[in-house]
Amino acid sequence: MESWICEKMKGLFRKTWFIVLVTAIVTVGAVSGIWLAISRMSAPTYGGYVAVIKLSGNIAYQKSPISILGATLTPEDVEELVEEVEADPYARAVVLYINSPGGSASASEEIYNILRRLSEARPVVAYISEYGTSGGYYISLAADEIIAS
Repeated sequence: MESWICEKMKGLFRKTWFIVLVTAIVTVGAVSGIWLAISRMSAPTYGGYVAVIKLSGNIAYQKSPISILGATLTPEDVEELVEEVEADPYARAVVLYINSPGGSASASEEIYNILRRLSEARPVVAYISEYGTSGGYYISLAADEIIAS
């Protein structure tokens, strides 16, 4: 009688392990499939969006460690932002959100040239928020349209 019970237990043990093994394989396969599907998802090929580049602060070549007037806007910062937008095929147009009292004339000209290159590739609209004086206005001239509030 004991051997019959032992044989039944062994059979039950084998079936249980088989079910656990099959369940584990199916679970790993399902999770892997979902992960692959999600990782390969991208933005739809239709449509797109309008990128917003915020340009605020004093225009200069270097950031000041002590700035009474607030943030500093450098040509390197603008170049980095523009390259990011240019690399994105879904960015169909660009809004430049400008709030700058100006600053260095040569840094303003360099930023203007960077933004002009962008406006040759995509429609660009400049929105002047609070300040758009001196170099702030100059960089807005790179846009196709200028809106001031």
